[in-house]
Parts: sequence; C-alpha cells; structure tokens
Amino acid sequence: MLTSLDRGIQIMKYIAINRCASVSEIAQEFGVDKSTASRILSVLARHDLVYKKEGTMKYYSSVGTLLFSTRTISNSMILDEVRPCLRQLAEKVNMTAQIGVFLQNRIFLIDQVKGKDSRFVQEPAFPGMDEPFHCSALGKCILAHRTREEFDSILETFGLFGYTDKTITDPQILLEEMETVRQQGYAIDNGELSPRVFCLAVPVFDREGNVTFSLGVSGNTNFPENEKLLSYIVSEVKKAAEKLQHKYSVKDIV
Repeated sequence: MLTSLDRGIQIMKYIAINRCASVSEIAQEFGVDKSTASRILSVLARHDLVYKKEGTMKYYSSVGTLLFSTRTISNSMILDEVRPCLRQLAEKVNMTAQIGVFLQNRIFLIDQVKGKDSRFVQEPAFPGMDEPFHCSALGKCILAHRTREEFDSILETFGLFGYTDKTITDPQILLEEMETVRQQGYAIDNGELSPRVFCLAVPVFDREGNVTFSLGVSGNTNFPENEKLLSYIVSEVKKAAEKLQHKYSVKDIV
C-alpha cells in the first residue's frame, strides 16, 4: 500500500516537472510494466490529479494538484504581510500586483491582487500556476540571479518555447537580457508570454541573500512609452520589494 502511494506521488512529481508523460514513459522511468503504470495513472486521474489529453497518449497535471498548491499557499504565514503590500502596490500603479517564488527549480505564482485595468485580461494568471523563466517578468528576475550552471540546466530542462512572436528563443540573446535585468534591477515582459499583456518585476532577496522571490505588476496594456510613467512603475515596485526584502525564505511557505 505504502509502496503504491509512494510511487503515485513520484509519478505526479515526474509529470509536473516534465509537463506530461505517456504510460510507456512512466513504465520505463519507474521500472514497472505498462499495466501497472496505467493503473496508477487511472487512479490519479480519478482523483483529478492528472488527466489524459484528448487526441494524445500523454498525461498532464490536473486541477487537483492546483487545489492542493493554492490551499497550501493561502494558509501560509508569509501572505499575512505580503497581501497588504500587493494591495497597496496594485492601487498605486493601477495594475495587478503579484509575487512568485523559486521552488524545486520552478517558479510559482503564490499570490496576486488584481488591478482595475486587469479585470478583463484574456489569459489571466492565478496563484498556484507556474511561470516560464525566459518570457515572464517574474521568471526573468529569478533566472537573472542564477549561476551559469543553473541557467544552462534550466534551459536544458524547460527549453525556450515561443509563446508569441516577441518571445526570446535564442539562448545568447536571453543571456544578454539577463545581464540587462541585473544592471537595471528589473525585468520586463512586453507581450512575450501573452499578447497585449505588459509585466514588470523586480527581484526580492531572501534572508540568505538569494533571489528566491520576485515581485511584479501586470496589465492588459502595451509597454508604457511615457518614460515618466515607466519610471514611476519601476520606483513603486522597487519600494514594495524593499518592504519584503530579507524577511522571508522558501522555508516560510513549505
């Protein structure tokens, strides 16, 4: 019983990390026959933890895992202070404010407060979902402060998928972008993940001095061409980040 439970949890983790997996891939990875792999996946699917995508042989993480992650995050002590900070930031810049965390080599959106101009964003983010490293502002802030070895490992694991025609898909250009992020102290996603959605984020250093969190804002708008407006947004996001700087580490939310 415990062995089956352990294997089921490992399979869930495998699918989450690799985005999807077939019965054959699961059987090969865990050294079991296909019938056993199929039975475990069927049980996980019955509890909405994975689902089989129509027209494919692949299984993906399902809404059940999202329920667990959002419940864990919403019960976290860290949000007692983060939520007011996000609310104040959203009101000041009239955009949606959000915070992400680098956990288990992925970036998760852990909380957000919607701004007035973001209520009707066509492709909204929500707490519990993961953000791509290379084309989200939250992700770029985290990626820019990883070592070169970590950078290469992340690219090898997740690749550089082109979400829009603005997404950076060239590793060398992305490296240059990371240097820009480090120098200016903030990252921008101007339609790189979702068309017509602008995001700006800054790194938040944890108690150990590492960039574990990133704080940002997003809106259903284009890049602010007004330099004064952009400067104001950057300033307010940095001020909000300073309030959270060095207060937390990943241990506070797991």
